[in-house]
Amino acid sequence: MEEIAALKVKSIIIGPIHKNTADNINETNLTEIDSKLGNLEQLEKLLETARRKGIKVILDLTPNYKGNQEWFGINFNTTAGSVDLLQEKEAFRYWLQKGLDGLRLRGIEQVLTSAPGRVVEWQNLTKNFSVDEKPRALVIATVEKKSEEVLRLLNQSDADLLFSYYLRETLLASNPPNATIVRRGVESYIQSCGQTWPSWALSGYEVGHIASSLEPHLHGLVHVMLFTLPGTPFIYYGDEIGLQDTQPLHLKTPWMKWNTSANGGFTSRASHQPAPRLNETVEGQRSAPSLLSLLKELSLMKIKERSLLYGEFESVYGNEEVYVYTRIWDQSDRFLVLLNFSKLPQKVLLTDTNLPAEATVELSSSNERQKTTVSLAEIQLAGGEGLVLKFRFVG
Repeated sequence: MEEIAALKVKSIIIGPIHKNTADNINETNLTEIDSKLGNLEQLEKLLETARRKGIKVILDLTPNYKGNQEWFGINFNTTAGSVDLLQEKEAFRYWLQKGLDGLRLRGIEQVLTSAPGRVVEWQNLTKNFSVDEKPRALVIATVEKKSEEVLRLLNQSDADLLFSYYLRETLLASNPPNATIVRRGVESYIQSCGQTWPSWALSGYEVGHIASSLEPHLHGLVHVMLFTLPGTPFIYYGDEIGLQDTQPLHLKTPWMKWNTSANGGFTSRASHQPAPRLNETVEGQRSAPSLLSLLKELSLMKIKERSLLYGEFESVYGNEEVYVYTRIWDQSDRFLVLLNFSKLPQKVLLTDTNLPAEATVELSSSNERQKTTVSLAEIQLAGGEGLVLKFRFVG
């Protein structure tokens, strides 16, 4: 929990942890913890530890998480039969009464297709447990990859957050990522959100880690983008150190690499995995420059800067290699984000009359960048650099 707190995250998602036999609804119990994953006493201890650190805990309650269909292929329009066995609303009450800060449900497209009113019921139920000092959240998630389907679900749902891999798929739509395609995708998503709070994700249980899908020169850049777009960024365990999806065949997800001891310090059980190199571990990346130190800077900047938390978003420049946008909120400091998707250095000329002549370097994914003042008339970006510039409001 100390390492999670150091990343300045506000919430963590755990689970699913309930009893589930793959594709067998009769042997699934949403309020019973699978003994292989722990017990209620351990969960309560986790909740207490997180509470002391100011971190909210959200429980993934996806019913058939071990099976082929997250919702057993249930038709929610029926009022009798297998749907009644889930008792998902009773499970909502049970876990929220235990002190969880919210619930997450995957495969939500299956429910919205069958009975969208069910999601509204869950949202209302969650809100009934919310009080001023302890709001509760409902996070729904989809693995839909087609952008038009994600946008449809976004407009159809009424949850607090829709988790999707929209940003990941936008980045991977071309190889290497094309800044023009990325710009169009981001603008379409933000426009479709309207008054809905956006969210973005690069990695997850269903798709693996982003570091396994992108060339190394982009690992820092995509996180600069993740934390500077409007809305909530989701990070998957291990993304903060560039964890790769290399693991024994019997494991679907790789073990976290905490240090250079056997199994990366994740487990003491026997394994044939070689000990990781120091620069691949949390221990080896605590000091800058490293991906971990970059994410810590980004997370701190995200929570302290109003323009990044609440600010308006506007694209100001773009071609196939470079994408530039601003984040502006009232009279707070403003931010200019420059993303060079190319391996090669790029020169950017910003002549927008609404921008100042100069701005200061707040953060860069490039280790060579010094924190100085730069002229916006001509900015040299290193290959794969994500650069955040700051400038003041002038009345």
